[in-house]
Amino acid sequence: MEITKHPSPNFEDRDPSTPIDTIVLHSISLPTEEENLEMLCCEDPGVSAHYLIKQEGEVLQLVEEHKKAMHCGKSYWQGREWLNGNSIGIELSTPNFCPFSPKQMQNLAELCLEIVKRYNIPQTNIVAHSDISPDRKEDPGVNFNWELLAKYGVGLWPKNFETDLKADMRKAMELLAQIGYKTGTNLDNVLAVKAFQRRYRPALVDGKLDDFTHSRIVTIARLVDEYRGIV
Repeated sequence: MEITKHPSPNFEDRDPSTPIDTIVLHSISLPTEEENLEMLCCEDPGVSAHYLIKQEGEVLQLVEEHKKAMHCGKSYWQGREWLNGNSIGIELSTPNFCPFSPKQMQNLAELCLEIVKRYNIPQTNIVAHSDISPDRKEDPGVNFNWELLAKYGVGLWPKNFETDLKADMRKAMELLAQIGYKTGTNLDNVLAVKAFQRRYRPALVDGKLDDFTHSRIVTIARLVDEYRGIV
């Protein structure tokens, strides 16, 4: 896969003692591809990502991986906060909210696999911006195909979901925290459910823990445990 360098000034030095162990997926949806790229390379507001993948699959490297890109800001996953320091950020260019193209998804998967291999990143740490910042962000959104990405070998998606389990708020919050989401306050809990639904139940994102959502939470938590070798 060919990668074109297009440097952004929006980066900082990483703490060398902090390993890279997470990939964060984003989407940016200004009216044109040129505006999407310009936004990530403009000193004001100072945001960036390590990579931008255009609609037709072209991959641009904006920030070197050994530097900290300004891509996720205030965030939380698996007990850690402010994940810029330990993550690689990948933006998908979706001008005017265009659908993600097959070539875009294919090149995203290929890039992720290379990064996973380079840093031994666990599949449980391939996350959406909305997973780690659900109070502020919804990208890459309900139209992003996580199941397809998992078929390429990136991220976790079960062969089958549990069905007909009864909703249990205490248990569900326990499992969402186990997966990685921030829970605790009533607002945190609602946001965690919405973020989970956006990724694993995109047909209805309302933050309400119904039986269907609870069943999917149980399935994903079990899959995460299997991946981690807990069960």
